[in-house]
Amino acid sequence: MEPNVTILLPVHNDERWISMCLESITRQSFSHFKCIVGFNGTKDNSKEIFDTVCGNDTRFFKVDYGEKSGKSITLNSMLSLVDTEYTCLIDGDDMWHPEKLLKQIENIADFDVLGTMT
Repeated sequence: MEPNVTILLPVHNDERWISMCLESITRQSFSHFKCIVGFNGTKDNSKEIFDTVCGNDTRFFKVDYGEKSGKSITLNSMLSLVDTEYTCLIDGDDMWHPEKLLKQIENIADFDVLGTMT
């Protein structure tokens, strides 16, 4: 089954939290997603942490945008890589409940935009 959700994760010096963030994505009960991680001028160990947590997971893609250009420019660049029906955003210091994507996918047909708060 092809993924129908793309998760966009812009990263700028998030080494303190990025491991927990990535692990929360890998633990999603809904697994038909791909995650694009866009590094934006990162100078810390975030890229190495990504490699450790997600290096062998084919759902995850690393894109290095080089010098810092800002979150909105990075997200707009990442949007050009999306080829799925749905797009989710997550920040490097966020963590998702394991059922987050599943609950949203189950309810998306009724809404244009869907968020969660847990």
